[in-house]
This record gives sequence, C-alpha cells and structure tokens, in this order.
Amino acid sequence: FSFADSEDAYAKSSDDEATQLNEALRQFFTVFTEFQKNDFYLAGETYAGTFIPYIAKKLEDENKNSPVQINLKGIIMGSPYLDSEQVRKENYYYSIGLINAQQKKEFAIATDKLFELHKQGK
Repeated sequence: FSFADSEDAYAKSSDDEATQLNEALRQFFTVFTEFQKNDFYLAGETYAGTFIPYIAKKLEDENKNSPVQINLKGIIMGSPYLDSEQVRKENYYYSIGLINAQQKKEFAIATDKLFELHKQGK
C-alpha cells in the first residue's frame, strides 16, 4: 500500500516505473543487507513483458554507481506481451549480460521464427 500527495508522484512511463522500483529495491537491500549477496531475478507474466526489460536495464545502469548492489542474474517472463521494438533486443540483452552468446543466437532464431509466423497470420 502506498499513497501520494499529488499526481506528479505517479509513474507515467516505463522509465518512471523502473526508476521507482529501482529506488524501492535499493531501500530494501539497504535495510536487509543479508539479502544483497543472493541472486536476484525479475519475474512476471503477460503485461509484465512491457516493463521488466526497462527495470532490468535500470538496475544494471544504477549498479555502476550505487553503493547498494543488486545481484541481478536474469529475467523470467511467462507468456509476455511484447511489442516489435522489444522483441529485437538480443544484442542489448547480451551486451548487459542478461543472456550469453548461445542464448543470443537462440533468441535471434526464435525472433526470426516469430516474425515469419506473424507474416503468415499465425
């Protein structure tokens, strides 16, 4: 549960959501330092596919300068809603270490198949 004194406090974009969740997680790991060493995974289903990648990127970016490190090991998305801009992200995910070289190759093959099936109306 949370509250806000003005509408300015509400997230209005995926970047706002990522920023706010990043801040909340860093506060959590500041209070509960014993969990900092644990592997951390972001997980969600369906519509979470639209914002989990933004949150993962924000966590990785903030880890570069934050004294509180979040040990992000991966993302898990079940039946995610993805738009075409998000689907072609294998190079980005590889560059930030979310997937390895083999997974990048498999991601590209699966994406090509996805676009081919879409063209066929399937």
